[in-house]
Amino acid sequence: MQHEERNGVDLRRYRSVIEQARLTLRQNLAITRTPCYLDACIGREPELQQLHHWLRQPHAPLLTLTGVSGIGKTHLACEFLRRAQQAGVRCIYVNLTLLQTADEIIPAVFHALNTPFPGETVWKRLASSIFEQGVLLVLDDFYGLLPEGARVVQELISAAPALKILATSQEPLGIPEETLLPLPPLPVPSLQGESLESLRRNPCVAIVLSQAGSNLQLTRSNAAQIARLCADLGGYPGRLVDAGLYLRRCKWIQFYSQYRFWFGLAPSGPMKPETQRHLLHSMLLEEEKRILRSLSVFPETFDGAAGAAAANIGERAIKPLLDKLLECGFLQKAHEKTSVRYRIRPQMRTVILPLKEEERSVVMQRLHAYYRQRLQPNNWSRQSAIDPREWCYAECYTLQHV
Repeated sequence: MQHEERNGVDLRRYRSVIEQARLTLRQNLAITRTPCYLDACIGREPELQQLHHWLRQPHAPLLTLTGVSGIGKTHLACEFLRRAQQAGVRCIYVNLTLLQTADEIIPAVFHALNTPFPGETVWKRLASSIFEQGVLLVLDDFYGLLPEGARVVQELISAAPALKILATSQEPLGIPEETLLPLPPLPVPSLQGESLESLRRNPCVAIVLSQAGSNLQLTRSNAAQIARLCADLGGYPGRLVDAGLYLRRCKWIQFYSQYRFWFGLAPSGPMKPETQRHLLHSMLLEEEKRILRSLSVFPETFDGAAGAAAANIGERAIKPLLDKLLECGFLQKAHEKTSVRYRIRPQMRTVILPLKEEERSVVMQRLHAYYRQRLQPNNWSRQSAIDPREWCYAECYTLQHV
């Protein structure tokens, strides 16, 4: 009876929901929307060790990574989730950026488990059953849902005591069960003539070089300038990543002569991240901006074929454009078992010019025709590498809008 009934709710009625959620966890499908960072989480090994220690503690259900925008909270959380999943921990990733109210948090968790939301009167009983083996849940970008969201997390902890919750937020959630891990800036290089080898080991320099790729090499002639750049950017990973992305588009001499303007490094204080993103957007070609606007209709992840349909270009033509938008930081790759999927970085949506109503209508008509054709039964052969149910699950947010 203990397994069949909890708190007066007959779980046999919801057995299919529970089994589907457990299957999703076993198959690691609940992390398919995790941002896929192309570079390692540089300079955060001490924090990763603290997170692993917290995961092993029995009475610490919630840890919140706190820090200002651009300090690297999401990157660290995703790297920890990846390592935990490789160690056999069952994980869930939920991005809260697009949620409007705290009431949407629990439905988003159930959606990540590929199950329908059972309703306010039942979800707590199901959560205690689904998470009884212990699961790591990452709630990313919590700041916009405070303070109401803290109450929801407290209810979730009460319903599923075995659940481990890792949240990212600019401010603490402020509940008794919370453990805080504030993220400091990374150590900046010394300006006193460090050796090239010492500079390469510095995490700030390593981030800039990794993002710039082959367009920037650390040499004796530019070592002092690169050290000065990293010191000026204050050890903030977000700014360092943006600097590296700029350097993919222009030469070092051109960049170094203007970076203080681009990053607003003046006596009045650093430029706001929003202004930096507008500057990065201004460096795109007009066709790239048009495609980015078309892709903004996708509320979640999309694949190359759907992106090509929205932008009204061929699949082969859109591939290099998607790669370029990835390099520039406007898109992220999402983890998928069978296909490559993309998403617009949430913080970049604010700099994309919204589609007019008639433009949006045209794009949605294209997607409507594409999905109708894609969902025809004869398009799914038994030898297909993509399972139709998994594809529909990945596309469900877009299908609801179309």
